[in-house]
Amino acid sequence: MALTTNFADFEDAIQYSTAVLNHLDAIITRNPGDFPVTTPRILTPEQLIQEVTNSQYEYGLRKPLITGCET
Repeated sequence: MALTTNFADFEDAIQYSTAVLNHLDAIITRNPGDFPVTTPRILTPEQLIQEVTNSQYEYGLRKPLITGCET
C-alpha cells in the first residue's frame, strides 16, 4: 500500500499505510503538513495532549486546577 500512495516521503507513506491497515484513529507527528490526508486524523503532539486533557475533564476523570470564586 505504501508504494501506491502520493506521499513525497516514503517513511510517511509507511506510517500512513500502517495506520490505515490497523484501523488507527490518528497519526501523531511534528510535521502534519507531510500527511495530505484527512483520515486518519493527523495530530501534533500538542493537539493530542490537549485532547486527552479535555477528555479527562469532560468525563470527570480530573478536576480543573483553577475554579471560579464562590461568594
